Amino acid sequence: MRKPIPPDEWLSENDGQILWAIHHLSDKWGMVPYPQDRSAVLKVLEDIWRSDHGVDKFARIKRAWNGHCFRQKNDKKTFSYVLSVDVAGRLKRQARTFKMPQSRYLTSLIQGDGAHLARLKEEYAKKAIRSKHRSASDKEESRLLSRLRFENEHKSALIDRYEEVIKQLVREKLLSDELHSRGLGDKAELDDEKKLALWTKAEEQASEHLESAHQQAMNPTDQALIDSPQRP
Repeated sequence: MRKPIPPDEWLSENDGQILWAIHHLSDKWGMVPYPQDRSAVLKVLEDIWRSDHGVDKFARIKRAWNGHCFRQKNDKKTFSYVLSVDVAGRLKRQARTFKMPQSRYLTSLIQGDGAHLARLKEEYAKKAIRSKHRSASDKEESRLLSRLRFENEHKSALIDRYEEVIKQLVREKLLSDELHSRGLGDKAELDDEKKLALWTKAEEQASEHLESAHQQAMNPTDQALIDSPQRP
């Protein structure tokens, strides 16, 4: 584990860092180094370092310094202002409208730069158009899927009806043949065992017919070769 850097190694001879540390310790920690030089600042930092949870406290000071350096380097500065709930809500809503951070939206208002605001509006308009296109595409895809689902359900219902008609025709054909072979005029004259045997046979023949029809539908080219006349 990396060993924490103590105050005497962290605090340099740089006047800017020393001045920052004086203001930071005074404002954030209520500890005013005196006299305002490196030795006094170092003594305060070492007191913090040796206190309870001192390493963590000193780490917070170092992070604050790093943040200060970053903002200086990037020409940025942190501010803290109190806004009314109503104004804060309006700022949040308006920034959300333009899909940007509140700080960036506030910057554009303060600058009062017409070109900057126009550019932000143009960016928002482009985002809105892309979102609209995606929405239209999603609606079209949903419509096509709904239509496909309806067509599949309709075809499935037609297939069920077709299978039932085939089974009924096969049952009637077997029943007619059986009555004719026995010289009977009504199916009521057949016993239950014979009827059951006929229905079972009808189911088997109907299944064979449906399976054959399914194979022909799946392989129409093969069926066309079978049906086409052979050359001598």
